[in-house]
Amino acid sequence: MCKRRASALCFVLSLLVIASNVYAEIVVYDFSAPQFLLGQNTPFSAVAPNIGPSTFLADFSANTSSYVISVGYWPLFSGEALLSQCFGCAQTMTITFNTPVYAVSVNFASIVSGFTLNLTSAVGTTSASYGPTGGTINFSSETPFTWIQLGTGIFAVDNLTLNTEGPRPQHAVERPLKIDGHITLTVNLTTGNSTMMDWGEATHTGRFENQGTGHLNLTTGALTGSGTFTAANGDQVFWVEENYEIVVTGGTRRFEGITGGFRMAPTSDVVTTFPDANTMIMTYTYEGVGTITY
Repeated sequence: MCKRRASALCFVLSLLVIASNVYAEIVVYDFSAPQFLLGQNTPFSAVAPNIGPSTFLADFSANTSSYVISVGYWPLFSGEALLSQCFGCAQTMTITFNTPVYAVSVNFASIVSGFTLNLTSAVGTTSASYGPTGGTINFSSETPFTWIQLGTGIFAVDNLTLNTEGPRPQHAVERPLKIDGHITLTVNLTTGNSTMMDWGEATHTGRFENQGTGHLNLTTGALTGSGTFTAANGDQVFWVEENYEIVVTGGTRRFEGITGGFRMAPTSDVVTTFPDANTMIMTYTYEGVGTITY
């Protein structure tokens, strides 16, 4: 079961597991006991998940040195985590599965400012940037895969979540989308790294919460990022952003295989504060109008 100190994410994942016979088989590695012990180093072989069927097994290895089970100190983490042990190395982590999966999500963090985590699989790649509170990288495919590689550099991971059920056959329909949201964007004025917290109401999700990480070009003002909308019932929609254009890249449960997007338009003045010399916080409301297909 989830770690005693786990975040709300674990509660949502537990609901998904309970409903797995309806929606999907969810597998979670949160790196807690008894599967993992503090101070234990990779490689790990044939490890069952902390949440999910015991017949699902995964191997964890490093290309050089090792990763160690340690306490995770970042807000997105929920207790124990898997941390790099090779400082100054071009270190990568390879995770292989005995059962094909269709989607993966993992929280990550780094002591390196501006760190970007790359995820590689046999069927595609993606990347995500690290913000002050950590980041989340998501990847899904209609074609199953049996391994991922994460890298490159000094980083830690927690809450590795896998989906073993493929997209359900359905007739996708294009639908109008309207969003009313409330954003708080926090920017590091040295690196440009940013975190975003958002909530509001949207067609198809109702009340939602939205979290993301990204980067603001401090010279041009160009903004990029990625994140996850979570509906009130736990369904999720993954997205990437470039200069207020949001592209939907996938989702879970009802939104598996979703595509589409929308453009953000502020509906209030932007309130900007500087709590310290290195931090800028912007808050504003916005409207998003577009289409999604699912």
